[in-house]
Amino acid sequence: MADQPARAQVRSATNRREVNVRAGPGTGLDLLFKAPVGAEGQVLEARPDAVENGFQGKVYQWLRLRFEDGREGWVRAALL
Repeated sequence: MADQPARAQVRSATNRREVNVRAGPGTGLDLLFKAPVGAEGQVLEARPDAVENGFQGKVYQWLRLRFEDGREGWVRAALL
């Protein structure tokens, strides 16, 4: 059986219509574009927040995605 790449989908956990896609794993990094709820992408990489930002003692986790239109960027895992 061939390996299947992991996929992720932007979801509306916070009633947002879109989420920020960044140049790296952190909110202080450049905003590349916004992905709408429902957008899907292939997971390329996972990393913790670049400066260890988090909530309630847990460091945010980020995934680098390649979206269906070919663009790539980082999205916080909790939004997927």
